[in-house]
Amino acid sequence: DLHPSTLAFELERLGVIESLRNGYKLLKAEFVVSRSVSQGIRLLARDMGLLSTAVTFNINRPEEMPSLPHATTSFDNIALSKLPAIRDLIQKESQAVHERIRTACSEADLDHSKELKREPGGGKVSFGSFAVIEPMIEPKGK
Repeated sequence: DLHPSTLAFELERLGVIESLRNGYKLLKAEFVVSRSVSQGIRLLARDMGLLSTAVTFNINRPEEMPSLPHATTSFDNIALSKLPAIRDLIQKESQAVHERIRTACSEADLDHSKELKREPGGGKVSFGSFAVIEPMIEPKGK
């Protein structure tokens, strides 16, 4: 387990957040995947573990409990001229949904919420997204 101040220190060192008097300010809204092969393999392993956990939950959950989201949208004959706009849309929408989920989770996180301090904790939430666009394209305007 990682102490919150350790994580905050590392995020500040990486330029992702800025420390303020009463909290932190997010400077980078998205995670930039490292081009390091070893870091990429660690990210893949983490994501595969989370995916496996989600699928296992959906298989084994009580019948009255709704399943967790597991959706993929795929098309295989998109006009190449439309790929940059679709890439931009995916980027924009992905950032927006992750921001809403981060906000909701941080408000419910016992490490950040004084109002919830007396409530039992230990709940974990992971929400991920990824996209594949082929052929690889440059974002619009580059």
